[in-house]
Parts: sequence; structure tokens; C-alpha cells
Amino acid sequence: MSHARPVTRLVTESLQSLPWTRSSITLGRPYRVQYRFRPFSSHVRYLHRFALADGQREYELLEQQQQAQLTRPFAPWEAFEGDGFDDGKSVANKPANVKRNTLALAEDTALQLNYDVHVAVEEAKIQGRTASELYDILRIAAGEGSVPSIFKVQACINVLIKEHGEQPNLRLYSALILAQCRADGSVAVVERLLDEMSRDGFELDIGACHDVLKVLSVHPDYLLRSKILLYMRNRWFQLSYSGWHDVAASLIREGSLEIAMDYMDDMRREGIRILGWLYDMMIYALAEREEMDEVLRLLRQRVTDGDLNISPTLWYYLLDVSSRVLHYDLASYIWKSRVKTHHLNPPSGTCANLMNLAARNGDPELAQDVFEFLGKRDTVFEPQHYEMIIEAYVNVNMPENGFYVLSAMQEANVLPSEGTTRRLLVWLRAHPERTQHMYNVLCDIKEKGGPIPVAAMNVLIEAAVHHRKLDQAIDLYKAIPEMCMGSANLATFNALLKLCRQLQRKDLALTLASEMVALRVMPDAMTYDRMMLVCLIGEDYEDGLRYYMEMRAKRFEPRFGSALMLVKTLTKWGDKRVYGVLEDLAVMDLPLRVNELRRWVKENFGKKEHVKLISYKGDDEANVKMDGQ
Repeated sequence: MSHARPVTRLVTESLQSLPWTRSSITLGRPYRVQYRFRPFSSHVRYLHRFALADGQREYELLEQQQQAQLTRPFAPWEAFEGDGFDDGKSVANKPANVKRNTLALAEDTALQLNYDVHVAVEEAKIQGRTASELYDILRIAAGEGSVPSIFKVQACINVLIKEHGEQPNLRLYSALILAQCRADGSVAVVERLLDEMSRDGFELDIGACHDVLKVLSVHPDYLLRSKILLYMRNRWFQLSYSGWHDVAASLIREGSLEIAMDYMDDMRREGIRILGWLYDMMIYALAEREEMDEVLRLLRQRVTDGDLNISPTLWYYLLDVSSRVLHYDLASYIWKSRVKTHHLNPPSGTCANLMNLAARNGDPELAQDVFEFLGKRDTVFEPQHYEMIIEAYVNVNMPENGFYVLSAMQEANVLPSEGTTRRLLVWLRAHPERTQHMYNVLCDIKEKGGPIPVAAMNVLIEAAVHHRKLDQAIDLYKAIPEMCMGSANLATFNALLKLCRQLQRKDLALTLASEMVALRVMPDAMTYDRMMLVCLIGEDYEDGLRYYMEMRAKRFEPRFGSALMLVKTLTKWGDKRVYGVLEDLAVMDLPLRVNELRRWVKENFGKKEHVKLISYKGDDEANVKMDGQ
């Protein structure tokens, strides 16, 4: 040390100060570690065992101050004179002259000793190294980007200054700047370092500029980045290969995705190969904002550029997000390029989303592929899996295959219900001339040995009912025993009763009711409701009232329009049983204003000319015009 240059007053004071008040690692910048814990008393005692003699004396002094404050009221941060720096994050980040409470004193002591122990360990590792070697170690440690690397940086600078007599220089400042690229680094520290360099007459070279950009890629700051880029442009400094990536990463982290995408396009035009980690950052950021079109473009661009080492985690994430937000192009691309080639094995939930996506976009091939993929893992299929395949076929105008799916359901003992055939019914309603053709398709399936579920015949009957084709509906009903493995069910009779209501065929409705009894088909509320409506037509309404009483005996309730139709019919013919019906309606959960309805009945009781039945909306509601309302 005899030939070492004299250490400046600033460095001397920094080395003699406590860790939380040291200048930027002995170079004149307030250094404050972002501690995120408060040590337990046992940890404090453990750290004290490794304290040096000076540290022990300092701890005893602080312990005396701690005992003196025990009688004072708890005041975490009292006013003080001096440096007003306070980042509000930890008591360890406060200047030494802050009046601390009891807990803060113990924490500061523990952190000071803990920090010195780590630095002392690192200093011991580099003893005997030359200055050139220490600068290399310093540079590597600064660029590690890990939190413990700060101890290596501190140790290297301590040895360089105290043992090799080095003075603050651009290489040390650059290392300190680069050290802020770790997770607990700070742009504010970088700005203070730059201000100190400016005061000491140090100008940034191209390496220091890139170090700043490296830190900004982790802790983005728009103003500082613009300032550095302008500085480099004025001095004709060219961005390096990594510098381009650092600027793009900084733009992505601050959320300027459009600018970042333009910047990456500029990189490709300049012939710069974009690294995979930058693509990953951009793709994750775009996917988080559900910009799936751009994600697909970047994926294809990445593959075109020859980057095939895309993380499976990224593929899984994109497949899940694209299926969830219903982006067909991206999901289909990933399925064909990664899943079908056995590179990915997506979970069942994602597969269900993919089947839904395929159904919406009319891609039965994708739906079938996903279905077979699930079958290989012994998935227990439910009706909704088949429904999505049916919807996919219907959306590409291939409903015939939907009936084959219904047959496959029957064969797999997954019995299709009325809800399974809704998409087929919508298509048949729009194409009334194709009902007979679909029946012929069922006949072909029957000839090939495939089972025909009753639901397949029911959907054809519903289509005929919708178009009020009574003969066709009855023919289909009569063909059920021959075509299907079972007999007509409740859905069959409810559909036919709807047509009887529309065509006012009371005789046919009563015949169907007798057949229900013969087949032991138990009626539901809809059956009673439609039987009541069809029997209320004309003066012979006794059967309708009988069905109403039977409905109520089984605790079923009529629909709103049906109840209104019953009241109007009884009022029209002057039947006093209407008052009993009104009392019954008062306790039902129907949107009826019974008191107003009573007044109307009283005013129009037995006056046939004052009650006019008007058009019916199918058989969903009976609309009756009420005079005086």
C-alpha cells in the first residue's frame, strides 16, 4: 500500500460509514440494500457471533441506546435534521442519524453485520489477485444479475481501492451501473451514478452506455433511455447486437408493445437475428393482452428465421390462451404443428376448449382429432363432447354427419337427449325441404347396422311440427318402433301435442294421451299445459279444466299465458269456477296481477262479446285481449 495513491475523502468516509449510508459501494453514491425481512432475535444473535471486535463494540453501544429508548413511546420515524432520503420500503434504508425505535436498532445492527460478513467472505476469496484479474472478476460479478453478486462487487472494489490504490474511474462506475441489472436494482441509483460521473468529469463511453441500456432492459425508464440513445447518436456510437435486444426488452417491459414490434422489425431489416428470449418476452406480453393475431405472426416469423427451440411451456401457454379466448387460427396452428406431431400433450380442459372452438368455427376435422386424442387417455365422454362435434358439422353445412354422431352416442351408451339435437333442429327449421332427406340418412344408418336413438327421430318430428306438417310428423312418429331401439318418449309426445295445439286438433291430442298411457310415459308440466290448452278451444272446455285440476294435484304449475287463457275461457262462458282458479293462481309464482284480474273477471263475467281471442304465438303463450285494460 506504500505506493498506492491517496484515497479521496469521499471514499474514506464511505469505507468508515455503516452499510446503509455507504456511498455507491465506495464511490460516492448512497448505497441502500432493499432488505425484505426483519431478522428474528435468534438470527441476530447468530450474526453477532461472527462480528469483529469493532463490530462488537458498536453493537454494545447500540444496545445501550436501545435500552435508553425502552422508556420512550413507540415512534417509528421521528423528525430529524439532515439527509431527507426515505424510500419508504425498509427501516434499513434510513440514514444513520435517524432516531430509530427498538426494533429498528436491532435490525440495523443485524443487517450491518450480515452484510460485512458476506463481503469479508468474498474478499478472502480474491486475496492475492492482480488488479487486472480483479477488474475481470468485477465485470463478471456486475453482469451476473443476481442479488448476491453485490457482495462480490463490493469486495472487488474494496480490494482495488484499499490494497491496489485504485482511484474512482470509468471502469468502476461502469461496473456499478451494470450491477443494478439485478432484481433489486434501481434506475434511481443509475441516475445518481451518472450525475456523480458528470460532476467528476467522466464521460460515458460506448461500453458504459450499453451498461445503462442493460439495466434499463430490466428496470425500464423512458426518459433515461431516450437520453442515452440521444447521447449515443450525437457521438456516433453504434448499438451493439445485445444493445438492440436491450432496447427492445425495455420497450416491452414498459408496455410500449407497438413501438417494440416496430423496433424488432427494424432489427430484422438490419439483418440482426432476434434471440429467442426476446421473442418469448414479446409473445407473452401480447398474449397477456389477447393480441393473438400478432402472436401468430411472431410465431411464424420465428419459425421462418430458423428458431425451432421454442419452449414447450410457451406452446402450452399459447394453446391454452388461444383456446380460451376462441382464437381459431392460433389454436389450429399449434394443434397441427405441435400436438399432432406428439410434441405436446395438452390437458383435458384445454382439449374441451379446443372442441368448442372447432365447433364454433366449423372445423369438424379438428373436433374429431381432439375427440380421438381424448379417447386415447380413456376419457369418459359426456354428451357435450358429442354436441360440439355435431355443431362443427352443422356449421359446415354437413348435418348428415351429425346424425351419424347421434348413432355413435347410442352405440357408446351415451344417450342423446333433447338438448343434444338443438343445433340440428335450428338447421332443419331453416331447411324444411331436407327433413325427408335426413330421414333417409337414418334409414341408411339403420341398414348399416347402426343404432338409431329416439332423439334423432324426435328432432325430425320437431322440424315437421315447426313447419306444421302434420302428416309428416305422424308418419315419423309411427316409424319410431321400427327405426329405433326404444319407443316414443315424453319429448316425442310433447312435440306432437304442440302441433295439435297449433292446428286445434283436440281429437288427435286425446288419442296421443291414450297412447302415452298405453306406453306408460309419465307426463310432465308441459304435457298437461298443452293438453289443457288444446281442450280449452270452443264451448266444450271441461276436459281442459280437468287437465288443469290434474296438473295442480301433481303440484305442476301452468305457464303464464296458459293460466291467462284458462281464466278468460271460464270468464267468457260465465263459469263460477274461475274464482277458485284465481285463488289458486294467487299462490303461484306467476307474473300475474291477480287483483286486477279479479276486477276484470267481475266486469266481464259471462259477456262473451267482450272477450276476443286473438292469435296464438305457437303454443308458448296464449294471448288474450282484455277489454278495459
